[in-house]
Amino acid sequence: KGILVIPTADGTIMIGPTAHPVGAGEDLSTSASGASEIFAGAKRLVPEVSERDVIAEFAGLRAVADCEDFIIGRTGAPGFLNAAGIQSPGLTAAPAIAERIARTLADEGLSLVPNTAFVSTRPEPLRWSTRSLTERIRAAEADPRCSNIVCRCELVSEREVLDAIAGGGHTLDGIKLRTRAGMGRCQGGFCGWRCLQLLARETGLPLTALTKHGGDSWIVCERRGDAGEGSA
Repeated sequence: KGILVIPTADGTIMIGPTAHPVGAGEDLSTSASGASEIFAGAKRLVPEVSERDVIAEFAGLRAVADCEDFIIGRTGAPGFLNAAGIQSPGLTAAPAIAERIARTLADEGLSLVPNTAFVSTRPEPLRWSTRSLTERIRAAEADPRCSNIVCRCELVSEREVLDAIAGGGHTLDGIKLRTRAGMGRCQGGFCGWRCLQLLARETGLPLTALTKHGGDSWIVCERRGDAGEGSA
């Protein structure tokens, strides 16, 4: 609750958030007044926080129940349960909520059979920025793509981008969320084009078919009045 100064797992800092009701269910805009409110609160905790250090501002939406409590339990449809209105401390409560829902489904007759083939861990992805010099030398000798840096701000290698694409990251934001390419000071100004090139090469799609986050969020479009090859 409140405005915080939050260290992230990747070594960066977030400040915020505000929390205000909005009328539009799709309004993700930020505002100067919201930024001023955040900095006023953050500077009470860390006076050295500066507006000049901001890389990106963003907003999110969450559904809020009018009862000021979690809505968890049965609905009128068999096997369909609500887990709605989850505000703070929803993250802390998540394991207990999951257990409660599982018990309720079992009471309704759902057969809860353990999946013996479930793999609870996954291989750790390559993170070039966290490797020691010795580890980087060994990795580059084994795979030269590791030493080809695509994102200079976050020190993301070509190998990491290719792994992200192979893992289903078929948009610029998909690559960003998997590797942090585009999350640094330049916000993709340098690495965005290289990521698009690698994405086009690996998927076989033309640049004009690639998007930032799906839908109509195209990055490259064809020249008007010229849809021929190489016109993008």
